[in-house]
Amino acid sequence: MYGVFVFLLIIVLFTDPISGARSWFDIKSFSFQPSEFAKIATILFMTYSLNLLQAKGKNEINKPWKLLAILAIAALPIGLIILEPDFGTATAYIFAVLFIIFAAGINKKYIFAAILLIAVLIPTIYSRLPPHALSRIQIFMHPESDPRGAGYNIIQSKLAIGAGELFGMGIFQGNQTQLRIFASKNYRLYFFCNR
Repeated sequence: MYGVFVFLLIIVLFTDPISGARSWFDIKSFSFQPSEFAKIATILFMTYSLNLLQAKGKNEINKPWKLLAILAIAALPIGLIILEPDFGTATAYIFAVLFIIFAAGINKKYIFAAILLIAVLIPTIYSRLPPHALSRIQIFMHPESDPRGAGYNIIQSKLAIGAGELFGMGIFQGNQTQLRIFASKNYRLYFFCNR
């Protein structure tokens, strides 16, 4: 599975871009994003490899070259996804990998070294992000800067959580359902809510 999806991640780089990214196969009425399926295959392959690696003992993951081998399994699809470019999906992979190696019993010195490395690299990575990625970060931090555009969904999410609290207000009773029609021009999806 891992090999098949890595192959698909290479092939997808030669497709036509959709919204600036080459991350989708669009075949007539069928389309799919191989990076989402590759995520499952990568996690399964990593856990299988860790299981084999730790057959001799739980501390095997703390040997540098064995840890690098495990990280290389994840680095290949992550690198291909960054080339698409799809930074959101690549970030999801990175967090999955971090949790897997943490659960596998990695030594604390590697965790501290990774945190220090990330802290040092954040300014460099941030300065090299493409404009659309920077815009997403800015909108996430300050959704009120574009309340009718890019910040709309975040603001509505905060309103829904604030009004409904832990248990919500009931199906179709929330503040956002009272206008009866939700429309998205980008995707031409229309949802009609009835009481």
